Amino acid sequence: MKRAVTSNLLQHLSAIDEDCIGLDLIVSFIKMSGFRRIQPILQQAVSLGLPVRILTSTYMNITDPAALLALYDLLGDNSVRLYNGSSPSFHPKAYFFQYKIKPSAIFVGSSNISETALTRGVEWNYEVNAAIDPVSYQIFADTFDHLYDHEAYPLSHDIIVDYRSNYRTIETSGSEINQHFNMWQDDPYFIRDFQDILAFRRNEFVDIRLETLK
Repeated sequence: MKRAVTSNLLQHLSAIDEDCIGLDLIVSFIKMSGFRRIQPILQQAVSLGLPVRILTSTYMNITDPAALLALYDLLGDNSVRLYNGSSPSFHPKAYFFQYKIKPSAIFVGSSNISETALTRGVEWNYEVNAAIDPVSYQIFADTFDHLYDHEAYPLSHDIIVDYRSNYRTIETSGSEINQHFNMWQDDPYFIRDFQDILAFRRNEFVDIRLETLK
């Protein structure tokens, strides 16, 4: 069976069915166009009551705040987290499908969650099948668990508003593109308090729901 995927990853992603027990995604960025493409998969998982975990970032300010809001509305609290570990970059892309009976699988490669990356772009991905290569599968799974549990913070509406404020500033002024990522990045020599950061950064509350989800 061919496990290399060099085009249209979306068509190769595993099925969400009665055998599925969980779905994890880790990508550097998420665009609204990509959310619309994977929305049916996520909705199916939610309808079956499956645990869904998504780990992404504000690295390079590419992630669309509208996509974060759509994910938050669909999945709720603590299903979406943003990376804030000590690494100066965040560039993984992997799609985990866990099953009870058939082998679990991970699609690892170059595709972020955007319409182009999932369908029409030149992207290379590879399926790591747990039955064929259990060691590699477990390494990826354990690393995801560690990053999600220990090097990320839960997405919230306040975080989205804060990021949208910075995102809008970048759109209009061309300021440093990694400001939000660097601000939230974990620093082993200086422990940040999330509430203090929000109080410092938060502008007057703006309801972005209608504006960003047109």
